[in-house]
Amino acid sequence: PPPMPTPTPPPPMPPPTPGAGPGLSGRIAGRMDLVQVILIFGPDSIIREQARIAPEADGTWRAPLPPPGTYRVVPVGAGARPLRSEPHFQTVQVRDGGREDLDFRILGTD
Repeated sequence: PPPMPTPTPPPPMPPPTPGAGPGLSGRIAGRMDLVQVILIFGPDSIIREQARIAPEADGTWRAPLPPPGTYRVVPVGAGARPLRSEPHFQTVQVRDGGREDLDFRILGTD
């Protein structure tokens, strides 16, 4: 019988995309120019800061997945100035996976 052809190895996997994998992410709309950072408070505290994320130029933002717990996500302006936004903040329960729908529409400053 003819010899069996040698199987071709699969192509190498592409390098990981930065920011890929579970995390917390969303998009800023409206007055994006007013947002300096997205603050993430928790776990289970509205005063303990877990992360501070600067949004990208297109309004998207992404944070690594924090430990399990309840978190509050808030867009903040220069000098920690509160912003008028819809919604004012988002509450997130982190258990097994992340969230990609933590969006805010910025209306202005308070």
